[in-house]
Amino acid sequence: MNNDSERIESLREELRQLENRGGIVKARSRQNSWHERKARTRRLIEIGALTEKYLECRGITPAAYESFIRDLVRETSAKLIAGKYIRSGNEPSGEAP
Repeated sequence: MNNDSERIESLREELRQLENRGGIVKARSRQNSWHERKARTRRLIEIGALTEKYLECRGITPAAYESFIRDLVRETSAKLIAGKYIRSGNEPSGEAP
């Protein structure tokens, strides 16, 4: 009977150690996630600040800014695509280049 109780106590201790290791792993994972979120936030702020500075769009709402960027990308893409056809002398085929 003594062997069984010792075995049970040994298994309980092993379980506590495993739970502790699991907690450490979770803590590291949370810490890594926190650092990743912090880095992403910093990057987004920097990009936003540069955009605001060079595109002179201070005071614009997020919705208006999204429309502005969407239109800018469309116009730029259209000019680039048209430029390819103009330089090459090819007719547009309806396919994306």
